[in-house]
Amino acid sequence: MHASELRAVPLAALTFSTTPAQIERRAHFDKGELAELADSIKIAGVLQPILARPRFKEDHGELNQWEVVAGERRVIAARKAGLEEIPATVRELSDGQVAELQLIENLQRAGLHELAEAEGYEQLLKHGHSVEEIAGKVGKSKAYVYARMKLLALGPAAREAFYRGELSASTALLLARIPDAGAQRKACGEITHQRWGDGGPMSYREALRHIREDYMLDLKEASFPTGDADLVPAAGACGACPKRTGNQRELFQDVKSGDVCTDAPCFKRKSDAWSARQLEKARATGQEVITGEKAKKIAPHGPDCGLNGDYLKLDERVYRDPKQRTVRQIIGKDAQPALLQDVKTGELVPIVKEAVVTEALRKQGVRATREPSNPEQSKRDKKAKAEKAFRAKLFELVRAKLPTRVDVQILRTIAVGYVGEIQQENLKRLCSIYGLEPIKKKYTQEYRPALEEWIAGMTKVEQLAEFLQLCYYASDLSVYTWGDGTPDRLLAAAKSLRIDVEKVRKEVTAAAKPKKPAKKK
Repeated sequence: MHASELRAVPLAALTFSTTPAQIERRAHFDKGELAELADSIKIAGVLQPILARPRFKEDHGELNQWEVVAGERRVIAARKAGLEEIPATVRELSDGQVAELQLIENLQRAGLHELAEAEGYEQLLKHGHSVEEIAGKVGKSKAYVYARMKLLALGPAAREAFYRGELSASTALLLARIPDAGAQRKACGEITHQRWGDGGPMSYREALRHIREDYMLDLKEASFPTGDADLVPAAGACGACPKRTGNQRELFQDVKSGDVCTDAPCFKRKSDAWSARQLEKARATGQEVITGEKAKKIAPHGPDCGLNGDYLKLDERVYRDPKQRTVRQIIGKDAQPALLQDVKTGELVPIVKEAVVTEALRKQGVRATREPSNPEQSKRDKKAKAEKAFRAKLFELVRAKLPTRVDVQILRTIAVGYVGEIQQENLKRLCSIYGLEPIKKKYTQEYRPALEEWIAGMTKVEQLAEFLQLCYYASDLSVYTWGDGTPDRLLAAAKSLRIDVEKVRKEVTAAAKPKKPAKKK
């Protein structure tokens, strides 16, 4: 027999391969499709030969058995169609060659699950092929192959969710890029059990934003020196770390910065190690370190949300200084700051008493633009400052958790909130637009309850979206005799919608002019 020849092979003499790739593929054969293929073979026969390799038995030295390398579906369908023989290209192949051919065929079939595809690429790598060679064999880009293979980094929980259909391939890849197993498992639970909108898992965009904000950290904002390889010896320096986005550009094309850490637990370990080193150094030199309950009293919500006890951060700007310099710039290098340990992160933040800043300003002959107020005013100012910082922090946290997929109930809530802030005259206008009658009382007509009742019955997102936009622009309808403001929202909308504002103004002005009486003939 030649190394490769085309011949008719008895169906009864064919055996199926037991390679992992073929077993996996065989498990997903569709019975309906096999029946259709059998019907087609009854009419037209087998149009494309299968690929087989010879198997010998001791029977007068003759070849009487072949292993199907590629074309199992055609063999099964041909048997169903009642054929006795099938055309086959018979070729001498090693076990390694058979495995590779079947892997490549398996990778090119439709309906292959992405994890099975990733495992196939991994097997080809083990057979000695490079990523470039694999990409060429399957007709994909290098970035595509790298992304698929990264799915193998998914832990058990994420894999199960992926197979259940709770994760798309793109969302699963976002999870696979989280290197810490515990963090990945936590993120997977958050993404698959999110209940915004229709109650299903997060969309890709929602998951992308969630992971970026909660599981990725900007190395430029790290409290520790990112180039210190000895801080956490097992991790090394951040610059060459494979968990840094800049070192895996094929996988992090959606992240603009290359200086982002994807391993939040490692980032925290380095932050803690740096804080411990600073703490040890501070205590050795006699520098004051504020920890525990005292630190909690000074910064109960963290240093970024304001300090109690007349303390200021070194990088905080002093607004009573005419030049509005930072504390660090005012006190210089002479004053020794205390170190405040953040009760949440453990980070050490340098702080000084406000009196130190006041004394430094006095010595510099600087006259403050605003003298300290009376004790009650000062107390209220501090309370307002703390409240402002709290609200700003809360606002940012709310913004981070807002859904990108908004349902009717959320729109209703926002609409009712808008209605509560609109003036009576404009409420009346909205009721008129939608043909709503006000709720009449003995001396008044109430438009707000009428609108709220109408909103409660809304079921269409499009209708609520229009109403919300009208509420937004309605604030520009009020004009006061002594006011000189401009309707910025309406003007911006007009520009966006290409409405000729000047033409509208001329038409309204012309319509308002009293008409001259007709001349008597």
